[in-house]
Amino acid sequence: MTRRPGMLLPLEVSYDEFTIDIPENRILRAALRRMLQLPRLSSTVRGRLAHLDSKLDGVTLLRAGAPLPVWNESRANVHYVPALRLAELILRNMSAEAGLGPQRVASFVVNMAAVFEDFVTTALKEALAAVPGRTEAQYECFLDEPDGTRLPRVRMFADVVHLIDRKPVAVFDAKYKASSWSGYPNADQYQMLAYCTALDVPRAWLVYADAGPVRVRKVRNSEVEIVEFPLDLSRRPGELLVRISQLARQSLPTE
Repeated sequence: MTRRPGMLLPLEVSYDEFTIDIPENRILRAALRRMLQLPRLSSTVRGRLAHLDSKLDGVTLLRAGAPLPVWNESRANVHYVPALRLAELILRNMSAEAGLGPQRVASFVVNMAAVFEDFVTTALKEALAAVPGRTEAQYECFLDEPDGTRLPRVRMFADVVHLIDRKPVAVFDAKYKASSWSGYPNADQYQMLAYCTALDVPRAWLVYADAGPVRVRKVRNSEVEIVEFPLDLSRRPGELLVRISQLARQSLPTE
């Protein structure tokens, strides 16, 4: 109006167009779609990823192999920069490692013992799904018989137990340890002996995260055998599942 006094129309207007289809959101949605393609996601995690993806409806999907769009850290996106850094790592098939480096991401801690136990449990349940009986995780049992008192009994929870006609026929326990194959603590063997005795099972399978040969320990003055079964985590996922399938076949009674 100052440049053209007395001439109100046409009026020049400049404005910023706010849209959801920005580089940051394209990267986030591409990473979400990549994560949704992962196998064996729990229904809860898959649902949360799908919910976040729906929030980005209208954002352009990146083509596979296309370069990531360029974005710059600013006050507008500073609150989700860690998510963007993690999304870029996912899309570039990189890994986040502890230590100094050019990238800053939200860090997290993983309990590898719990992850290993969950993996062995899930893989065993799937491998045993085609045979008669049922497979239960964290199977509850008692070491001692009821003695008629109100004192608590010794309660135990076996990682995986396979039952046929409601009778335990195979018991498994997963142990994630960094010790050498020859240096297992005796507590693990005592634990498996207790499972065998309480469940009336002649053989227990001790699954370790390690490489090496299968070793069968015959317990003196008893019919119990404890099988130490290694699972080499340096193998490919498919090879690990084949190994678990072999374990499942070997663990079932032949008669």
